[in-house]
Amino acid sequence: MNSKNTLLILAVLLFTSQVWSLDLKTTPLFGVRGIAAENSEGVLIQGVLPQSTAAKMNLQAGDVVTHFNRKKVTDFLQLINLVQALKVGDDLAMQVRRGEQELSLTGKILAKPQEHHQQFEIIYDVVAYKNNLLRSMVYKPQDIKEDEQRPALYYIQGYTCQSVDAALTPDLTMQQLLKEVVLNGYVVYKIEKFNVGDSAGDLKCSEIDFTQEMDGFLAGMKALKKYDFVDSDKVFVFGHSLGGVYAPVLAEKTKIRGIAVYGAVMKPWYDYLLDIFSEQAIIFGTSTEQAKNNVELIKPLLTAWLKSERSWHEIQNDDNLKTAFEANLLPVQGDQVFQRHYTFFRDLNQYNLKQHWLDYSGKMLAMHGAFDIQAISEKWATNLVNTINSKQPGSATYVNFANTDHGLMKYPTMQDLQTAMNSGTYNPASPGSHYNAEVGRALVKWMQNVLEE
Repeated sequence: MNSKNTLLILAVLLFTSQVWSLDLKTTPLFGVRGIAAENSEGVLIQGVLPQSTAAKMNLQAGDVVTHFNRKKVTDFLQLINLVQALKVGDDLAMQVRRGEQELSLTGKILAKPQEHHQQFEIIYDVVAYKNNLLRSMVYKPQDIKEDEQRPALYYIQGYTCQSVDAALTPDLTMQQLLKEVVLNGYVVYKIEKFNVGDSAGDLKCSEIDFTQEMDGFLAGMKALKKYDFVDSDKVFVFGHSLGGVYAPVLAEKTKIRGIAVYGAVMKPWYDYLLDIFSEQAIIFGTSTEQAKNNVELIKPLLTAWLKSERSWHEIQNDDNLKTAFEANLLPVQGDQVFQRHYTFFRDLNQYNLKQHWLDYSGKMLAMHGAFDIQAISEKWATNLVNTINSKQPGSATYVNFANTDHGLMKYPTMQDLQTAMNSGTYNPASPGSHYNAEVGRALVKWMQNVLEE
């Protein structure tokens, strides 16, 4: 969840489907990873997806995009918004700095293929929620017989507004995990957030709060349980990162056989962010003294943001908070903080996550990677397991994966991981031999054990 090291894939998806008389319009694909360049002079391209618009236009890693359709570009979020305003077939022109060269690249916005796999069926579907259509994807084992019902795993992604469609990133670590699950006989389900990927409607991921996003995931759960090949009494939830926070709240609204989480958090968001500026900062090289000073500086801003009803405009114009904003400890872009609307985390902070877990009566698996910098330490997992087992002994299980990070990547040492992050070679979308397959195997084994009880 550290914004500096978050790799965003700008892959705005294309699919057209007719389900329950509902349509999702074709949406465009650009296909890059990037961050703001130094001094906000454009967007530094970190990677380009194959078969994408960017690849077709010969955009390369290391290029700096300074103008997009004659509009000056200063950060990656702005670039995302500019792409999302386009349609497939629209003309596109970019001004790009490549080393000492200034280039003009032109082309048209392209569409993108759907996910496919030879060993299981992938169903593109639509979930209706109020004035919104959400794209869902169902992985169905090939050996399901007529009238047979299978247990299912509902994957819930982390906090970003990034698409979960992996048509162009089939080797993504999370995709490899989900493949492990479906090839072991489970139906796998995932759903896009509001206005992400193919999803369309009134609500936008970048504008909503935590509760509204939860409503979308609940709509997905209801849709999943309606498939005639799914055993609605044997649906598991796997939440990765912040996805693990949705899970116990979701369980209060619908029956869940078991919950598995990886790299989640149990404490209030305010407290978690204090850990970010203290414990996590030290992992990234901040001195203990500087981290302590940063915590004291940021506390009033966090309080105003997460523990009040003050408007963001008022907070940003508070002279008492000016120094904290100018320190750039929080990644703020307009009304976005950590690339979500400021109300998203404010709303999340109102949830008593510990109590939600205490209210959950099913089986739970907490998985932690020893190199998970975003989760900071294994305390979140051990505390979570101990909390649940204090009420229901034996209900919660803890598994720790050596040398494994938040993105399910495995490195010999923590220094190797940090070097990869700092050099730009860290990429869960193309992990090579770094993907830790033990995580998927542990998840499958746990679900099988729960079903056999």
